[in-house]
Amino acid sequence: MQVNLSSSVAPYRVSNRVEVTGTVLGGEPALRLGSAKATVLGDSPLREPKLVSVHGLVKGEDAFRYVRVRGMVRDMYSNKGGLTLQDRLREQRRPRHYV
Repeated sequence: MQVNLSSSVAPYRVSNRVEVTGTVLGGEPALRLGSAKATVLGDSPLREPKLVSVHGLVKGEDAFRYVRVRGMVRDMYSNKGGLTLQDRLREQRRPRHYV
């Protein structure tokens, strides 16, 4: 689920458990909430991230999950869309991009 909050996210931190309300916008591939508000219910530790393959990410598997991957970052850049890491896959000898 993608949540588009109507106010700043500054008061929230990693490990906050939140309840969100908003307008259901639908969407592909995930449900979206617009004009949303979040209420902090408490804290809880993050689950251990699932180890996924780079190939799976490229194919869109495990989208919107907290994951970890193994690889070598050859370059990175940042813009308003987020941080992009470029990984070089040895078997394909070409860079892959992750946001």
